[in-house]
Amino acid sequence: NEALQRVIEQGCWSEQAHIQADKNSVDKTQPHNWAVEAILADCSQFNVFHQGKQVATVTWGLNGEHNMYNALAAIIAARHVGIDAHTSADALAEFQSVKRRMELVGEVGSGLETVRIFDDFAHHPTAIKLTLAGAKANQAVQKRSGRLIAVLEPRSNTMKLGEHKAKLAASVEDADASYWLEPEGLSWSLTEALSNMSKQTVCQTVEALEAQLLKDIQAGDDVVIMSNGSFSGLHRSLLAKLREAQAELS
Repeated sequence: NEALQRVIEQGCWSEQAHIQADKNSVDKTQPHNWAVEAILADCSQFNVFHQGKQVATVTWGLNGEHNMYNALAAIIAARHVGIDAHTSADALAEFQSVKRRMELVGEVGSGLETVRIFDDFAHHPTAIKLTLAGAKANQAVQKRSGRLIAVLEPRSNTMKLGEHKAKLAASVEDADASYWLEPEGLSWSLTEALSNMSKQTVCQTVEALEAQLLKDIQAGDDVVIMSNGSFSGLHRSLLAKLREAQAELS
């Protein structure tokens, strides 16, 4: 990143570590060059390289390329204070993710036909895209045959101002279907911004959105609900009603 490099060149007196995108491009003569390589497509297992040499393997409960690189940054920081990469990898294996980061709210059903409801804090296009890419890869690793459904609320100030509207459609490309809440008072048209998309549904109320989801969700689907707010409790309300519907059928 050229902008970041210009900032560093102004003066940085701390130890620097450089993360390379490709382990094969690591300059082995530099003591602080690191890289990772995913073993599983969802990045829930990956190798860690330092100066081109594998120094650890991480197997943990998170997925997504962004989380893999966050883990590498934590490993590097820990090494700076004397903790080796193997010890850090063992610690990451026991790491429990924080709330609202692909938090599994609950499940309905059993086996590969289980419907899973996730809550995630993603609220701008970059975070939305990374979250869904990780979720899609996780479906493949677990051999789930259901769809990936994205449910979104443009709630942040930048979203409400329309700063990201041109990037919204691309942010949900990994989803098989997307459902959007168009909040009252939005200064731009969410429906218009998504007009070139297929398999998208826009609702004006949470109640209408939930009703549509209850009609459309199928066995085996993963439903990722994304907002930087509570989404009016949609996660748990949807889960409860899906469980009620299942109980009536059994």
